[in-house]
Amino acid sequence: MADDDSAASVADSHNVVPALGLAWANLVTIRLLLCRSNSTVSVPQKNRRGEVIGSYGANVRTLEAMHAPHLPSLQCRFIIDADGVKGLTHNGTG
Repeated sequence: MADDDSAASVADSHNVVPALGLAWANLVTIRLLLCRSNSTVSVPQKNRRGEVIGSYGANVRTLEAMHAPHLPSLQCRFIIDADGVKGLTHNGTG
């Protein structure tokens, strides 16, 4: 019973700080939308020495901040390949 009372008093306190800090506590107000499209871009395929030996199509994905009080509603386009995540410019290249 004493444990329940102490937990309630801590929760009612005005000095409660989020475990990950105030910056992380405010991130719950952000809604991100990740989408994978059917459009593709050509990505060079390299061998172990880094030489280009061909290409393949990688699906274009988008990340959009749907709801963020401090950010404009913008999208960024990117692909995921063997080297990781790469951003795309407006003309579709990295």
